[in-house]
Amino acid sequence: MGTVFKAEQDVIRRIVAIKVLPIELAKEDPRKVLRFEYEAKSAARLFHPNIITIFEVGKLSLPRDDIDYFAMQYFKGESMANLIEGRKLPLMAALSIFEQIASALHHAHYKDVIHRDIKPSNVLVNGEWNAKLLDFGIAKIRESPDLTKVGYVIGSAPYMSPEQARGEKVSGRSDIFSLGVVVYEAFTGQRAFYAENKRDMILSRQVMHKLPKKELPTKMRQINPEIPPYLEEIVHKCMQGDPRHRYQDAAELVKDITICKHLLLAERKFYSIVPKLYYQKKNPNTKRNFLYSGITAGIVLLVGITLVLLGII
Repeated sequence: MGTVFKAEQDVIRRIVAIKVLPIELAKEDPRKVLRFEYEAKSAARLFHPNIITIFEVGKLSLPRDDIDYFAMQYFKGESMANLIEGRKLPLMAALSIFEQIASALHHAHYKDVIHRDIKPSNVLVNGEWNAKLLDFGIAKIRESPDLTKVGYVIGSAPYMSPEQARGEKVSGRSDIFSLGVVVYEAFTGQRAFYAENKRDMILSRQVMHKLPKKELPTKMRQINPEIPPYLEEIVHKCMQGDPRHRYQDAAELVKDITICKHLLLAERKFYSIVPKLYYQKKNPNTKRNFLYSGITAGIVLLVGITLVLLGII
């Protein structure tokens, strides 16, 4: 939908990214101008740490043509598509990205914006594993006119939901499905769905609820045993073919991811203590310290898990 340039604002010397709609695209189809405008409008209404911020939307008047543009936050990061190309991400890093983008979707959906194109190339990640969602080029705002013809499929085939593949009206649950497919790839290093070509992929996605089990995504733990069962359940719930069986909103998803993260951290803390206690046990002079340490570690783990389940931390 456009060309992006890195630029500097003259007055405040701020580095920004400027997205411009090429004149030839604007002349080719008036709807592309409208899509570009709605991309700017949909993203501009969103203020969230994991969504690229829009600073300015405008039209540059030239003697013969007008150029539509918008200026946005410059974020120095790498496309998630490059990061996960044929390899899985570290477990906690992938989980952090999962949580951040789910939180971004919760905010977008609350503001009545459906992204409709969640895919790895639309997520930027920096060296600290901070993630930003971008490219609202085919986003749908509730009150905006529908620029998509009925029955027309729009989106990225490997990541679109079954209802999106059928050209139906979509809700936030469609974005949740797509996010599930993206993080499946991040956790396993493999795509959730395969097909010989884009057409076959869309056709099989349309009837996903009727497909035999062998054609559905392989359980993540079969590919990456490091993944805990409760995390696997969260991701596979996102990817349910029937929207009624998915998370009904992103807030519910964020809550489960947060609990999962705390459980993982508690388990890692516990197992980092266990080897030390084992070697202490072999020394007769430290039996008492071992006993006290073991009891303390058990209590800390139990209290930590209890607080997480109660939603206190």
